[in-house]
Amino acid sequence: AGGSTAGAGGSTAGAGGAAAGAAGTAGKGGSTAGAGGSAAGAGGSTGGSAGAAGGTADSAYLRFAHLAPIASSLPKNSLDVCLDAKGGDFSSASPIFGALGDSGQFYWPAVTIWLEVDAIDLDVRFVKAGATDCKTAVTSGGAPLGGNIGTLAKGSSSTLIVYDEDNQGQGKALKLALEANASGSGSNAKFSFFNAMTNLSGTKAADFLTAGGTELKTAVAKYQGASADVAPFNDKVASWKTGSTSSDKALALTLDAVDAKAAGSYAAYAAGVNEFGDKALKLNSWVIVCDNASTTPGFGTKVIADCKYSQAF
Repeated sequence: AGGSTAGAGGSTAGAGGAAAGAAGTAGKGGSTAGAGGSAAGAGGSTGGSAGAAGGTADSAYLRFAHLAPIASSLPKNSLDVCLDAKGGDFSSASPIFGALGDSGQFYWPAVTIWLEVDAIDLDVRFVKAGATDCKTAVTSGGAPLGGNIGTLAKGSSSTLIVYDEDNQGQGKALKLALEANASGSGSNAKFSFFNAMTNLSGTKAADFLTAGGTELKTAVAKYQGASADVAPFNDKVASWKTGSTSSDKALALTLDAVDAKAAGSYAAYAAGVNEFGDKALKLNSWVIVCDNASTTPGFGTKVIADCKYSQAF
């Protein structure tokens, strides 16, 4: 990653970072020289990692959550992403995940590792996985998927979420939402939540709770985020639609327990085509929970975060 004119990210933002796993402690990119800007690769030093709690004094951390079950015209529903300074033409940018050697791995539903980027006014453009440049954006409803995400605060960490407002989950109404990570402190864990479920009937909201029945956050509005302080727990996490009965709650449950610690920071996402009419399509419902402090990729990839995933049952 890095080490060439384009580099990982290949733009003002770069794909940098120590949070990318193979990076050195320096590598935030920040110019057309790419992430880290030297032949040694992203960071240009021996391997290292960086905490996900925030970037350096001149940078921020950014990751991506693919929560849209988009059209099958994309291989495995996969995307890659390009970053450039506001108003840039992306001519010097390269698809970030392809440059990191994991083209095609950012597919739904998935959350990526952290990328260290310059804390500047940024434009983003999503392209098909396998693209060798950033010239042609993925389109949704005839419009390119991307745009300006504003200036990330120095030292901050945020997640850019791709979701779909098309009730059939066909990628016809892809949208972006930038969510700042919750900062944990004190005796509780801090959770942020996002409800990306399509076609929710009734209240059109989702509840998050533990397998043991402890409520984490109720009635998170459709296509909206929320946050809450939560007492520490070690249990699987579930999501279902608010106000549902036992027969139609379309339950999704993480395969593994989430160890939510005091002062920790976590993110939970509900995603999928929850139902068609009044009949729940449970196998298309997902819940994902990520420890925001983790910088470790998982699932045999270089770019997908080692979060707790599950399909509904």
